[in-house]
Amino acid sequence: MLWLLLGLGAGVLASVLVFNWRERRQLKALTPARRESAADQRLEQEESHEDIDDRWEWGVEMVMRRSTLLDDRQCPARMGNKPSRLVITGNQTATLAVLLATRQGGLTVDDHQAVGDQVSQWEASGAIRLPASAVPPFSDLVRRARQAEADIADLDGQLIFRLRAEEPASSETIFACCEQLGLSQRGEGRFSMLDEDGQIGFSLLPADQGLMLSFLLDLPRVCDPESWFVEMAETARRLAEALDAEIVDDRGMVLTEQAMGLIREQVRQRAETLTEAGLRPGGVLARGIFQ
Repeated sequence: MLWLLLGLGAGVLASVLVFNWRERRQLKALTPARRESAADQRLEQEESHEDIDDRWEWGVEMVMRRSTLLDDRQCPARMGNKPSRLVITGNQTATLAVLLATRQGGLTVDDHQAVGDQVSQWEASGAIRLPASAVPPFSDLVRRARQAEADIADLDGQLIFRLRAEEPASSETIFACCEQLGLSQRGEGRFSMLDEDGQIGFSLLPADQGLMLSFLLDLPRVCDPESWFVEMAETARRLAEALDAEIVDDRGMVLTEQAMGLIREQVRQRAETLTEAGLRPGGVLARGIFQ
């Protein structure tokens, strides 16, 4: 019986946990600017100044001139297409940290060149002094970037399930039901459940193949993915009742309460795996990588 449940869980997760580029792009377009609470700001400030994680980042060590100390405000948020951060390592030392890879791919020559250009600009302005060979050559970073890209693919996860009805409801009816459930409209036919800081917890998007709506939870980008899954599942259940629909996976199989319970456990395990890999779900590093 145990092996049957495990097999069922693997099958359900495989059909629900997907990497859908189109829906990911739609979700990114819906994401509002985050209004962070004081607690979140403290946690993210601490996280953003943590030591560089060599599994995910590479860095350029710099000596800051005493009269022109750098800070976060002077550090671009991106170098090329890769998120970056400034890590203060001492009274006059700092490291420019840049991600080796993101969902969109590994470090490129252009990304590496952008880093070189930025530190050269700081050095020319007199803000820093670069030790010899401070910027590692691109060839030294390629293997690490490829490994990071592979690890990201293994850790990634977007949970998607859909509503199916014999007679799809009108857009007016869907809007009224979503509004009653506390969902915010983010565009035509698109809705999101937001947390108290305005950050997306999960989204509803127009579905295809004759289905009504897609529920999407971007696991690495939300704090406490398990809690958000529970809320998304309950919202889906209530919306399905209101619209006389059923919740199905990508194969069109109805997701029963038992299947939902198995998925919840898999979500919890995925969150633990992310944390063990140094990527706190919803944290600065995780959101940078899974952008």
